[in-house]
Amino acid sequence: MIPSKLPDWQIHWIDRHVEPHEPPNPKYPNGVDVDISKRDAPACSALLTHPAKRCGYWIVHCKACGATAVVTTAGRRDDPRSLRMACKSDDV
Repeated sequence: MIPSKLPDWQIHWIDRHVEPHEPPNPKYPNGVDVDISKRDAPACSALLTHPAKRCGYWIVHCKACGATAVVTTAGRRDDPRSLRMACKSDDV
């Protein structure tokens, strides 16, 4: 289900200036899709730049509904490539 308001993403990556210390997980050579939504709730997905430059985190904020999430990165092939999160809006 898609929320009645289209998402308006504000996405910002914070660089921790640390290189990865562990090898990437070979199960995810093309990255992972992070899903923190409630399966039956309206939700939207944001694409993330993949892979990140190095260790850090994404701050993903939907200006349409106010939902915010933080997703960590390691600068590897198995970094998150998308985030799906539930809509907080009351008018969905």
